[in-house]
Amino acid sequence: MRKSLTIMGMIACLVFLAGASAMAQVGIFQKSVTLDAAEYTNKATAGSATVANGVYTLKGNGRDVWDNGDEAFFVYNELAGSNTISAKVKWIDAKGDSNGGSSWAKIGVMVREKGDSPESKHYWIEMRCGDGNPALGDQTDAQWRDVEKQASGNSQIYLPDGKTNIASKDGVWLRVTRNAATDTLTSEYSLDGVKWVFANSRTIAMQDVVSYGIIITSHTSDTQMVTAEASDVQLVPAPFDKGVTLDAAAYTHVVTPGSAVENNGVYTLKGNGRDVWDNGDEAFFVYKQLTGPNSISAKVKWIDAKGDAAGGSDWAKIGVMIREKGDVPESKHYWIEMRCGAGSPALGDQTDAQWRDTEGGTSANAQIYLKDGKTNIASKDGVWYKVSRYPGNVFVSEYSLNGNAWTFANTKTIPMADTAAYGLIITSHKEDEILFTAEATDVKFGAPTGVKSSAENWELFH
Repeated sequence: MRKSLTIMGMIACLVFLAGASAMAQVGIFQKSVTLDAAEYTNKATAGSATVANGVYTLKGNGRDVWDNGDEAFFVYNELAGSNTISAKVKWIDAKGDSNGGSSWAKIGVMVREKGDSPESKHYWIEMRCGDGNPALGDQTDAQWRDVEKQASGNSQIYLPDGKTNIASKDGVWLRVTRNAATDTLTSEYSLDGVKWVFANSRTIAMQDVVSYGIIITSHTSDTQMVTAEASDVQLVPAPFDKGVTLDAAAYTHVVTPGSAVENNGVYTLKGNGRDVWDNGDEAFFVYKQLTGPNSISAKVKWIDAKGDAAGGSDWAKIGVMIREKGDVPESKHYWIEMRCGAGSPALGDQTDAQWRDTEGGTSANAQIYLKDGKTNIASKDGVWYKVSRYPGNVFVSEYSLNGNAWTFANTKTIPMADTAAYGLIITSHKEDEILFTAEATDVKFGAPTGVKSSAENWELFH
């Protein structure tokens, strides 16, 4: 199975990155900087980042990320709006106090107002080095600087028992989410990369465009470098957890990495791929993992897509989906989508419910019409779609022409694991490098509402 986790439309590459304000692409990251606060006489040694097979190796020096200014190496992207950055971090080469290093070396994920300013406001969650040689991490902290050039603060994070440190020689998953509308920054941790636990939250006013990245410091005042790894790196628009370019092994075509960007509640998705159909999918999927009965809804609209006659495909698709395994191309799923239709630009011409009820099995669909049973559900201005999961693995799709009044579309019972991926998916239905673009607005997650999971209630909609 081929699988790409490239987010934000950036293709992973092996690039060496060093020096202050260096600008080059390392995997999904566009920029890097060796922060070197003027208040310290020590000159931080330039850090570096490389990436291979989705694993980022970071080397950094510096007095600390603390007090009124920072010395560290930071690799990042600048994004507007609400976004989430997450990664599994793990120490590779770091020495504690008793071995000539510092137990307070740190590696973690950060949201920073000004990426290249040592005194910038920021919020992050990190795993410190701890003692030993090699020191493999002994605790996790949330840290912040509320005011530029002012003092820093922190809060140690424990397991739910309130006394056990969050640490592992094999690494810990860390995540920070920014809600730009409320200036809220939230940190979480995970011991398996699936189940996330709240760690800390802080309100820090920041400008609209801020930096999301991974930062490392040695907490020493010499040239000693420390090394850590970051894997399973995700940078996606909030409230989504992850994004994946699905690339089914059954097809020889290699899918172009897709992307998702959020700005003021508008999600712009770009995707390629043969189709979401048959025994495996090629598409871009951005999603959030939820347990138990839940729903996802959004208004979807084509922005840049071409039909058959214009060199594209009438069967390009954009929609909302519940998928058992978010990153598995052959996974079971259920969704409702608007196809592209003809024209250039093609602005959508019909709505379908689609599903795969057995992993690796065949797909099926049902075209959805208005209540007259013959008029297609389509609009150049977009259509609202909702998919809900009810107890008993009953999946229900609905549509709306105004975002308020919802109409039943289709239902299917599909056995799935309790935790599933809820998200937005786009495919170009083309085996070339064309990326189609669509928008999703009014994106909402919630409990299933409206229609009920009873056979009697379905009859009301026929």
